[in-house]
Amino acid sequence: MQVSRKGIRWIGLGLLLCAAVGCTDASAPIRPASAGGLKRVIILSNTNSPFWNGCMLGMQAADRELDLNAAGLVAVLQVNNGTPEGQISLLTRFAEQSDIAAIALSAIDANNAQLAEQMREIRRRASR
Repeated sequence: MQVSRKGIRWIGLGLLLCAAVGCTDASAPIRPASAGGLKRVIILSNTNSPFWNGCMLGMQAADRELDLNAAGLVAVLQVNNGTPEGQISLLTRFAEQSDIAAIALSAIDANNAQLAEQMREIRRRASR
């Protein structure tokens, strides 16, 4: 199943709303999406804050309304520990996993060259 433009807009809205929930902690194990072969669309937050709660609600609504599972996707919010190093560590772990379709990042430090390089590395690995 292909996701329509309207569906992409809902996902985008969910991602924007997502700028707000804490589901997991950066030290928690990152599990592949599921045994069903779903690819994860991940939002990596900058910290655990009530702001991310709205994001999670938007993601859950988009997941249901767009039936992302039928498209082989699942929306996931991964909460960082509030440090640039935590985000880099999570991105390094993501780079080793093959079940990721997309990553959105709420950077703690937009000028952090290491963060940008990790995102480039993930893109390079995904394009192989």
